[in-house]
Amino acid sequence: MCRRSRGGRLQFFLFQASFAALEFFALARVYLIHRRGQDVQARRIFHLGTGAYALAIVLWLSDIRFCTTLNETLPAYGIPNPQFHAWWHVLVSCGFYALLMVIAHDRLKTLGQAPRLRFAAGVIPLVRGSTPP
Repeated sequence: MCRRSRGGRLQFFLFQASFAALEFFALARVYLIHRRGQDVQARRIFHLGTGAYALAIVLWLSDIRFCTTLNETLPAYGIPNPQFHAWWHVLVSCGFYALLMVIAHDRLKTLGQAPRLRFAAGVIPLVRGSTPP
């Protein structure tokens, strides 16, 4: 399950390289938006998004590095696989959602609306705009 053929390794590398290039480009653009803004709420969302994203990358790299241990050794001792790859998907999605809220915040300011940050259920950031008085 963890081993790949030569062609599979090349395909994996090309996929990862192209995916990483797109990710870095998108993250750089959001970082520039973040740096341009002075809003404390937008900065908070940015840090939330980048934190989730960074943790996701650590879990993904751990999943690749310790593939045999996670998929074979732990289950042999009755310890379930922690499914780091699945957690990668969850955390990257949460991170990118938060970063999209940074973009929404910036866009609302550009349109002359007053962006407001709210948290649904106390944890999900939502940005809404209203016309300033």
